[in-house]
Amino acid sequence: MLLTEAATKEYVVENERAEECIMEDNLPEAASTLLEIIDRAPSNSRAFNNLGVIAWKQDNWYDAFGLFKHALELKPDNADAASNLFDLALKTHKIDEVRDMLVKASDLLPYDAELEDIALGLREDGDDIYYCGRALQQGYYHPDLANADALVGEGKYPEASALYFKVLDEQGELAEVYNGLGVINFHEKKYLDAFTLFTEAIKLNPINRDMFMNLFDSAQVSDMVKNSIDIFYTCRKEYPQLEEIEHLVPKYPE
Repeated sequence: MLLTEAATKEYVVENERAEECIMEDNLPEAASTLLEIIDRAPSNSRAFNNLGVIAWKQDNWYDAFGLFKHALELKPDNADAASNLFDLALKTHKIDEVRDMLVKASDLLPYDAELEDIALGLREDGDDIYYCGRALQQGYYHPDLANADALVGEGKYPEASALYFKVLDEQGELAEVYNGLGVINFHEKKYLDAFTLFTEAIKLNPINRDMFMNLFDSAQVSDMVKNSIDIFYTCRKEYPQLEEIEHLVPKYPE
């Protein structure tokens, strides 16, 4: 999430104060300040971007997406809003909705290396952009997935399974679906099935820490520890960022 360098000459001090509150997790105070700015200056792009950051921190993904989009509409060369919008478009699979806006932002800021890389991916990768490293780090959000996860937390496994399969039918194969189904199987003590589902999840998102933790947990109770280690190091060769969780990999059984 980017909080600085959102170019605007209006209400700089007020925006900076709101950004400090955001950094301190004082979100109500930040929101109050930003709403006051917008009430006096409805076209203040920086304030809308900062409101988007608040929505992001609260996991209100669609609200954040809309706020970043509006910030960029108000100021097409707002680099912070463009970068944030790109991340949320990846997370919510709404790239097609904002592709032209993001490419335009890059064209308006030709010396911004990050936006240049974003625009290159948008021009060349098509739907494959949802499998780039940045997209995998963001994960995928869909309301039905969130509802299914909540049902799992409540122990309502049949209802959660039905919702996961609905997402699978409508959205295609997703790491989050296989991971959720794996969690259900683990709770139902179907440990080998859980291990298989977590493996499928990692095939689709090989840099997700939580999915690897689930894989390791299921491996410990399904006699698949060696397999889980092999899966990890196969992914580790291609994704150096997995080094961060290497210390959590189980030991080879004796």
